[in-house]
Amino acid sequence: MVQATWGKFHHFDLARQLEKRGLLQAIFTTYPRFKLRHESLPQSKIHCRWHWHAPLLALWRYGGRLGPLEKSWLRETVKDFESWLTRRVPECDVFIALSGSGLAAGRKVQGRGGRYICDRGSSHIRWGENLLREEFRRWAEPFEGTDPLFICKEESEYAEADLITVPSSFAARSFVEQGVPKEKVRVVPYGVDF
Repeated sequence: MVQATWGKFHHFDLARQLEKRGLLQAIFTTYPRFKLRHESLPQSKIHCRWHWHAPLLALWRYGGRLGPLEKSWLRETVKDFESWLTRRVPECDVFIALSGSGLAAGRKVQGRGGRYICDRGSSHIRWGENLLREEFRRWAEPFEGTDPLFICKEESEYAEADLITVPSSFAARSFVEQGVPKEKVRVVPYGVDF
């Protein structure tokens, strides 16, 4: 199995479990390697492309913003990671990508006979966008919203993935309400450390 993710999220927890079972081939991320040195995974299986994403994360961490340049920076981050990942994704039976990170690589894996799983850690992107828009309207606050390019990209992922995994029945319902076939969505609750 091969994974792709922005940063870390829950994908490194999944990677550790796959590694314990001898199933992890590789994980691709936008996090810098030095931030991943304590992940208890073979370094040879971690592939990092941090050049666009990490500086933006650092800026956000300290309250900075890029103003009008931020939209372009985010788009370039996505484009760069997707291009890099697609050139490097190895042959595999299963490719699991955090939503927004794996469309082109997922297509490549499917073209080789593998399966592509889109993992969404929240509600359907358009469902969530509509909810936020309504709440901002209710409070008479301006709503910038998600870049329409990212909404279209994620909806393409949902359509093309063999399976979509979500963490809750609430999230699963949001997909069904947006017209995604119920049988295509699987609830996989997040685990906890004891």
